[in-house]
Amino acid sequence: MLPWAPSTHPAQRHPGQAGERGRAFLVSLLVGHFGGIGPLRLYVPAAAKNLSRELGLMLFLAGAGTAAGAQFVQVLRQQA
Repeated sequence: MLPWAPSTHPAQRHPGQAGERGRAFLVSLLVGHFGGIGPLRLYVPAAAKNLSRELGLMLFLAGAGTAAGAQFVQVLRQQA
């Protein structure tokens, strides 16, 4: 999908253009693939990559646990 082309996918609720976020996403994919822009090289240390990976996992598990735990006490009471 090109960010400037209109989207007409049947599963999409509001068809239209991706706009600025779509363009930023496309540019980030290209920069990540090629590793830089002109003489500017973008390097992320391994420790920063691991930190962001672990933080993302923690946030996901916290969100999933909050959603799943909302009914936990009620289910325990029904089982007893």
